[in-house]
Amino acid sequence: MYRVIDTQIWEDAWFFELKREQKLLFIYLITSAHTNQLGVFRANIKYIEMETGIENVAEVLKGLYPKVLYYPHLNLIIIKNFIRYQNLGGENFEKGVANKFAEQNKEVQAILFRECEEIRRIVQKFNPALAEELENIKQDTLSIPYPYPINTLSIPHPYPINTLSIPHPYPINTLSIPHHTDTDTETDTVSESETVTVTEKIETNIGNNTSTNVDELKAQTEKKQNPPKRQKSVKPKKYSPEVVNFVNEFKAYRENFLKIPITQRDWHLRAYAVVNKLLQKYSQTELHEALVDLQTEYWNDKASKVIEIWHFEDWLPRWKIWKYPPTQSSLGSSQDNKYRRLYYEIYGRYPEES
Repeated sequence: MYRVIDTQIWEDAWFFELKREQKLLFIYLITSAHTNQLGVFRANIKYIEMETGIENVAEVLKGLYPKVLYYPHLNLIIIKNFIRYQNLGGENFEKGVANKFAEQNKEVQAILFRECEEIRRIVQKFNPALAEELENIKQDTLSIPYPYPINTLSIPHPYPINTLSIPHPYPINTLSIPHHTDTDTETDTVSESETVTVTEKIETNIGNNTSTNVDELKAQTEKKQNPPKRQKSVKPKKYSPEVVNFVNEFKAYRENFLKIPITQRDWHLRAYAVVNKLLQKYSQTELHEALVDLQTEYWNDKASKVIEIWHFEDWLPRWKIWKYPPTQSSLGSSQDNKYRRLYYEIYGRYPEES
């Protein structure tokens, strides 16, 4: 996976003003494998702190506004202009973005559609029906809650409507609504022109509702006459019980030993593929032994870096040399140099020096 970073970023006024931790976090978010092609990072603050060494990540994120939006209650980080600088594939890239967008839930879709201009353009191009739906949601929504609970003034809608609440990142400029105390003697008045405007809106809405009902009835009739074609479902690849068991074992190691929960939705799919490949080189017993040894005091400094199953894959050759050290006579293949380097890395000496 490759990511693009414009070299002019160091001359950008906004980036130049950032503190050191903020610059590191911004580049981390762009280059992280956990950021998808929409610029969405499912936020696990502890995981970010572990990978970057930054403390108080939640506070540092606030300094990246408005380029980066953080929704703590959704466990979500969005890089607003991510698509603009990553679009190197033209039409195919945009189709991939549209497909990825369709996989998100409605709340995330609504936020992305509202906040990210480039994503909005792509959705309007490839899925105009969904774009129209999200546009209506964006226009009809009155209540936009803050990411943190605060005391707000409730402003009800004059008519019952179904709206999707779209949370706003912090900070935002809010309209100050003065509070009338019991000592206020002035009464609020509505001008004649305002009354006429409200009346016209009500009459227009009534006319629109009648038209809408006819349109809905027509649409339902057409849907019955021309039912949508069923798409063929893609069956997920089946893996052996050995693969599934070890993935579950690694997941338990990560959550119980490292105290890092799994947050990526498709994490298990990549994990299955990696373990399936590992079982062609190592036995299930060896994988189990390696995972147990990784949690011992000897490998304590390495365990904190073996967070993903693919990190475990990279570490395994070192474990095998440590567990079953090769003798000098066994180093006669084309792999001599590799084994000698790993041996030296583990024991601090070459096999022939033993």
